[in-house]
Amino acid sequence: MPAALALPSAKSDEAVRSSPRADIYASIADAGGYSVMVGIGETYIVPFALAVGAGKTAGGLAATLPMLAGATLQLLSPMLVRRLGSHRLWVAGCVFLQAIALLLLPMAIWLAPESRNSNVSGFPASVCWIYLAATLYWFSGLSGGPAWNTWIETIIPKRVRTKFFSCRTRTGQAFTLLGFASGGLALHWAKGNDLLLPAFCAILLTAAAARIISGIALLWQSEPQRGRINDRPVPIRQLFASTAKNGGTLVWYLLAMQVAVQISGPYFNPYLIRDQGISYFDYMLMIGLAFVGKVLATPFWGRVAQRAGAKRLLWIGGIAIIPVASFWVISDWFSAWQWTMPFTLPGSTENWVVSGEFLYICVVQLISGITWAAYELAMLLMFFEAIPRQDRTSMLTFYNWGNAAAMVIGSFIGAGVLALMHESHTAFLTVFGLSSVFRLMTVGILFWAPDLRLQKVPPVTTPLGIGPTPAQLNQPVMVTIADVPEEKVLTADRALRLGVRTGTREKSKVTS
Repeated sequence: MPAALALPSAKSDEAVRSSPRADIYASIADAGGYSVMVGIGETYIVPFALAVGAGKTAGGLAATLPMLAGATLQLLSPMLVRRLGSHRLWVAGCVFLQAIALLLLPMAIWLAPESRNSNVSGFPASVCWIYLAATLYWFSGLSGGPAWNTWIETIIPKRVRTKFFSCRTRTGQAFTLLGFASGGLALHWAKGNDLLLPAFCAILLTAAAARIISGIALLWQSEPQRGRINDRPVPIRQLFASTAKNGGTLVWYLLAMQVAVQISGPYFNPYLIRDQGISYFDYMLMIGLAFVGKVLATPFWGRVAQRAGAKRLLWIGGIAIIPVASFWVISDWFSAWQWTMPFTLPGSTENWVVSGEFLYICVVQLISGITWAAYELAMLLMFFEAIPRQDRTSMLTFYNWGNAAAMVIGSFIGAGVLALMHESHTAFLTVFGLSSVFRLMTVGILFWAPDLRLQKVPPVTTPLGIGPTPAQLNQPVMVTIADVPEEKVLTADRALRLGVRTGTREKSKVTS
């Protein structure tokens, strides 16, 4: 291993600092490990809960309740970072803790021998264990995001930020798709061979290994300001007051939209897997198309923001995402059309049943990815640009909690509708339509949003979004940068790894 990559010791940071090239390579390796974890691990947490016995409602809540618990615990992280005196050690520690959470998840299989019976549903011991492990997962992920966002600005030279973030994003996207496709194909094969739960165990262990690699890569990086943490503790009221001069209702709009989105967001997975009974292969294709839509659309939306302003882009995205959930309501109209196509997997040849409903949902997913790309980019440009670096760790920690709370409120509304209608097929369609109605009700708040105009706008996208807004909101944000002057790249840099689900990549939900 090159000497430049020697693990820094406890000596003076200036004396042991790695070269910028070593930091860049290590950060790209971190992005690769993180993205594999998201693709093959985080994406499949809710399907795993359904496989070990969670009911339709309980499975959906697995995407939001643990996140709120984790977001509440991470409110302590700014204080702990200041006491530790090191962003690098805090972020790496959170990453290793997240790997431990992934290692704990498969233990639910041994707690749920009854889960092999598909009639078992609700909150068995295995599902409670998944909730606890997922809480640890989100606590560690949300705790490390804001600190990473503050730290990375100090180690990447401004002159190379454009090329660095562009390369980092391409690496993340490639590894996320690789992990996601590998997990989907493995589960599809395993289900046909009665090895579904062992396959889930294997992909979660693979995700944990990838996260450990990510943590090691973080430790290889330098920290020029170690011991000189200047993060300021910020009162929670300042989260709203800090944007007041530009339109304080922006934060309220973002939270209101999050509530509306999460009425349906957590329940797309239970609808597809439990109610519709689709294969993991079809599930993988649906999620992948939403991601493709985001990747293809973000450069275009970046140019729109540059020419028309971030507020106009927010109007475009905010209006466009309103009907997306309601598109699912009419999916039954296309179920009568079916075709059978043979395809080959390693070791077997199968007949792939393609229905009109499946093709229709794929189109909806592609449209969903395109529209959410506009909303998420506008939100990041308008909100996070105003946060000073010294306030960022504290402010983003508060926002993580508010966002998670909004997600839980929305998911409880959806859960109430499902419970009242006995988790029937009609109940799911009602939830989808209700989400669009609530999204429409948030439009009036946009009139008071700030009007920001930027000279250059770097397109921003999450590595993979399987939620109405991939965050699973909950997910750190990756950046794609096209020909942007170095002095303007900080806009994108501030959007990095916020630990927020600008939706719901949320992360474990189908984007819609």
